[in-house]
Amino acid sequence: MEQNKGLIIGLVLLLCLFALALALGFRPRANDKPADARSQNREASRLSKDSWLSGMDDLLAPLAPAIKPAEIQPLDNHCRRDGGTLSLSADSSCLIKISPAKAERRTLHLRGADNYQLLIPVDTGEACPQNSAPVRVRVKFELNEADSKWEEPLCWKPARDPQHFKAPVLAKGANLTLTCETCSDGQTARFALE
Repeated sequence: MEQNKGLIIGLVLLLCLFALALALGFRPRANDKPADARSQNREASRLSKDSWLSGMDDLLAPLAPAIKPAEIQPLDNHCRRDGGTLSLSADSSCLIKISPAKAERRTLHLRGADNYQLLIPVDTGEACPQNSAPVRVRVKFELNEADSKWEEPLCWKPARDPQHFKAPVLAKGANLTLTCETCSDGQTARFALE
């Protein structure tokens, strides 16, 4: 029995050390950033996919501050921010700027209603999925100094959680482009900034 207690205590200590190492590694260091904007955007988009990395990011997300509504500025007339809500009008892309900040890493949380489907670009070689939600919104996310060679993908797929888009934003800020694929004239898509 004593041997089992020792094993259990050892495993709990090992698990605590693992969690601590992940938490400390979660904060970016000055020399630990991707080399260029293209690789930064690739890293950011990986967190919206269904992978172990996104699962770990969910667990550690409380350690990174969330984007505040005041840090989000719509840059055109096709969308507006009203407190913690972002509204997008039909048939036009909405460009949103996320301001730079002192924090090395913040997290953007964007949530739509149950009948929404937030779509992210399909990687090269992936099959094009069927998108059947009544409200489909394309999300193009780029960290500042983004890669200018970005091309429209052949198709878009639902984010890991179709009603929720989450992405890391580094100190220099980011740009977010939202396009409602299925909104009819006069219809507005609304998102909560969490």
